[in-house]
Amino acid sequence: MGPFSLVIALGACDPGVTLGVVCTRSSECPAPLVCAESRCREECADHRDCPLMARCVRGNDGLGACTLPDDECSATSCEDDLVCAGGACVDPCRDGSCPAGGVCDEGVCARPDAVMSRDAGTDATSELDASTPAWVTRRACTSRDDCDEGELCSRIGASANACRMPCAESGGTCAPSGTTPSSCVRVRHPDVMDGYGCTIACDPRTNEGCLPGDACDLVSVPDSFSVPIVALECRPLAGARAHGESCAGPEPLVCAAGTSCTASSDGATWTCIQLCALDGSGPPCPSGTECRSDPERIVRFGSTVIGRCLPE
Repeated sequence: MGPFSLVIALGACDPGVTLGVVCTRSSECPAPLVCAESRCREECADHRDCPLMARCVRGNDGLGACTLPDDECSATSCEDDLVCAGGACVDPCRDGSCPAGGVCDEGVCARPDAVMSRDAGTDATSELDASTPAWVTRRACTSRDDCDEGELCSRIGASANACRMPCAESGGTCAPSGTTPSSCVRVRHPDVMDGYGCTIACDPRTNEGCLPGDACDLVSVPDSFSVPIVALECRPLAGARAHGESCAGPEPLVCAAGTSCTASSDGATWTCIQLCALDGSGPPCPSGTECRSDPERIVRFGSTVIGRCLPE
């Protein structure tokens, strides 16, 4: 394995190839997929780990797995600890609460963003329409006076200041950013020392969603609940160092658009690494590298899993 192998937990190059294949045990599925409800699925700890509108189902065994678009079920086909709802076996509400960051909706556990979308009078499935962009262009700001009512001017880690919606610290929910799931994370902003706000998506393949002088990057979110989060956000572009060049410091702002400052396994060196899409869309990885993602911190743009070009 290459020098970045311990920093980024590596999975299959394209987990989507075998999603949904019939299985009896997880060893029959390529990592990081797991066998749940007799099919290979993406593992999850929270609904935010799953594709847009999919649910993270835990069950009594505690194993989290995402539902699939073509799931089918009946009143008697689900495991004893699950119920059939919306064509998929899902968690029922237990004492009014739900695992995996879900909310109780008519007796079953649902994605918070799906319930928010429905309650707002919109059809959640319309978010998947091909005409809907998977990003919302960053709106620059220096204070909340530059933002719409109810928004805060804030940044996430090394990202650029942007007008974004605030969210609650405990189990906060966010409406999707375009068709990309949005996470409630710790932010810092000029008006208040810190708080919580919703992430804003951008496309690292094309830099869409960012302003001139920005670069779409994987931004680490410090101290965000119990599960570390990495989000796609626009950051200031202060250099043009290419894939393989040093960003010692770390200095994430000096890496060119489309690359991300990444630590070696021992944390001693930092290198600009090209970002990539596991489905093969966008620029290909440099020779001798392949697109890999961290199965414990899956990051998506729309429904596309974003990874880094790491040594083969």
